[in-house]
Amino acid sequence: MDHNASERDRAVPIPRSFFERHLPRIRDLPALKLLLTVYRMTAELDPMAPFVSEEALFADRQLLDGIRLAGSSREPLDDLRHAIDVLVAHDAVVRVCVEEADSQTFWLMAREPDYQQLLNAYMRGERLFPYGRSHALAPRIVVERPNVFRLYEQNIGVVTPLIADQLVEAIELYPDGWIEEAINEAVSLNRRNWRYIQRILQRWATEGRGDETYRRNQGAAGFVQPEKYLRGKYSSLFRRGN
Repeated sequence: MDHNASERDRAVPIPRSFFERHLPRIRDLPALKLLLTVYRMTAELDPMAPFVSEEALFADRQLLDGIRLAGSSREPLDDLRHAIDVLVAHDAVVRVCVEEADSQTFWLMAREPDYQQLLNAYMRGERLFPYGRSHALAPRIVVERPNVFRLYEQNIGVVTPLIADQLVEAIELYPDGWIEEAINEAVSLNRRNWRYIQRILQRWATEGRGDETYRRNQGAAGFVQPEKYLRGKYSSLFRRGN
């Protein structure tokens, strides 16, 4: 019997949370493909160490080819980095930074109750992180949050559940860096509220951000215009709760 063939044919368990929580809420196709890849890779790991390295994800040809087919003009690695932010923001995965003497590595863990208990044990030092570069000392493990969340709290205010939902939606809708720049613009004008930041993002989405060349080429750049989906005839497919 071909052992490699049997490994390829082995079923990959998909947790119920994918269908009940993540599939209805996550609109970003690369993020959904990434989440399924995390499940696939996790199934190949020790159940007591369910951490998928970002380095392995960046090298996974199946994932990169799948993201490339998603229709974006960006490089697959750019879409993959954005997909990680989307999944972390949606609380579908936990992103952890493992800090050792002179290095940092980043890992993703599916957000499941059993895995969360394991992560807590690792963070308390009750278990030694299994994939560290050195096992001489227990590494420092830090749970990462999306940069947008940190920037908002530092400059605007507390991220309430309502604001968190709106930030998550913005992360999916707008290109990388726009939210950070909109927050910075609002702060510079002393308009420290999310409604003003939203207006900046909506203006950039409809009028373009930058010079006339950018506005003229915006449609061909692969950028998904949110107004087209949130107010058009297909809006019911993209709004939550429908």
